[in-house]
Amino acid sequence: MQFPVHIGLRRSFLLSFSLWLLSLPLPLLLLLAPHPWSWRFAYAALWLLLCRSAWRAWAAQPQAVVLQADGLIRVGGEERGRQVLGVAFTHPWLTVFRLENGKKPALTVVVTVDSLNREDFRRLRVFLRWRRPLNAPGAA
Repeated sequence: MQFPVHIGLRRSFLLSFSLWLLSLPLPLLLLLAPHPWSWRFAYAALWLLLCRSAWRAWAAQPQAVVLQADGLIRVGGEERGRQVLGVAFTHPWLTVFRLENGKKPALTVVVTVDSLNREDFRRLRVFLRWRRPLNAPGAA
């Protein structure tokens, strides 16, 4: 792999459709719940907060990532790379990882198979699986 690797991301139709489909019956269940109206309003407020949180996370997804040879990932037009926090979840259909650089809050990136082309998705998964600086003592 030649570094840096530029990967453009787009909004995932699968992720947005599945979230919409899962949240569709919740308002109906809130109205039919066998609880007093005060509890129903509390459930509705909680549901709205969850929807707002999901919307903010969906809107904060980066438009592009740049994989660097030192094991860091640049997001969008940032000058410094971010380090991957902990273990990244890589699956043939879904990849989830968290990035932090110490100055900004951690960013959770969710990439589905329809967010980018197949070759870039493979490169990203391999990079997250075997991320090590190229000049590290144990790097091959």
